[in-house]
Amino acid sequence: MTLVIGFLAAVGTLATSTVLFYLSRAVFVYFLRPTSLTCYLSNDTAHPSWALITGSTDGIGLGFAKELCSLGFNVLLHGRNMGKLQHVKSELLTAFPTRSVAIAVADASDFNQASLYTLVQQVSNLPDGGRLRILVNNVGGANHLIEKGLFCPLQDMSLDEVDKLINVNVRFPTRLTAALLPVLTCDLNTPSLVVNMGSMAGVSNLPYMVIYSATKAFNLAFSEALGKEMKAQRHAVESLGFVIGSVDTPGAPKDSQGNILVMEPREMAKACLDRCGCGQWILEGIWSHWVLSIFLKVVPEFIMVGKVKDLYLKQKKGK
Repeated sequence: MTLVIGFLAAVGTLATSTVLFYLSRAVFVYFLRPTSLTCYLSNDTAHPSWALITGSTDGIGLGFAKELCSLGFNVLLHGRNMGKLQHVKSELLTAFPTRSVAIAVADASDFNQASLYTLVQQVSNLPDGGRLRILVNNVGGANHLIEKGLFCPLQDMSLDEVDKLINVNVRFPTRLTAALLPVLTCDLNTPSLVVNMGSMAGVSNLPYMVIYSATKAFNLAFSEALGKEMKAQRHAVESLGFVIGSVDTPGAPKDSQGNILVMEPREMAKACLDRCGCGQWILEGIWSHWVLSIFLKVVPEFIMVGKVKDLYLKQKKGK
């Protein structure tokens, strides 16, 4: 009996210590620790620091563009619509007249190497001797990319629609990162930062978002593996993967997400940038989403599945 009591006490102590460790780490990361983002901002005026943001014409991508401009970075805006890109460029230059803004057009849904390498060439020849210090792999999206709302059963998708979701969420950011690594690891450009946008869907594996959940799980695994590889090879390249919760974007308005802890895009972008240098590979951008992620891990599966199904049925009824 004494042995059993001792064993249970040891288990309880270990469990309590684990909880306290994760809680104290979260408090430090989200409330106490200052961001190290400024280490990517060069003081060399002959070689200003640039950030490439993919999918930057709206949503979180636009939030990143605004936030990085406000912090002193020049930005290279990526998108597939020239008109939207020019509008965002004009908006940024009006708000941040001392910054430089460039445009890169490439369709992330198209498996076309020519447009990708054109983008890489543009990064290698930034205006005014600029050097790429930050890559934000933001481009992506759920079923709204195939014009089927936020939720859609897999059986209702065509093979071309499946390909489009995989291309935008996985192939494009993966190939772009691989093509840009020689630039990002170059001594002239380091230290550098790669931000990869995951999703709680990639952790919770949600129904009616099957392809999106799978691709976002890939994004997070890719980000962590890349970070470990950069560390193993002694490259000064930080890789951060973010588990993004609900954000009010054109493709996923807050009403369609159940209005649970929904953030504004720029607020989310700022929260992610504030986590730079935290020493973790994967984390939630903001403390409230960290709490939500814990809740999602302990909530019974039938409740989660039922909630998503209700949102899907509500969306279907609204059509």
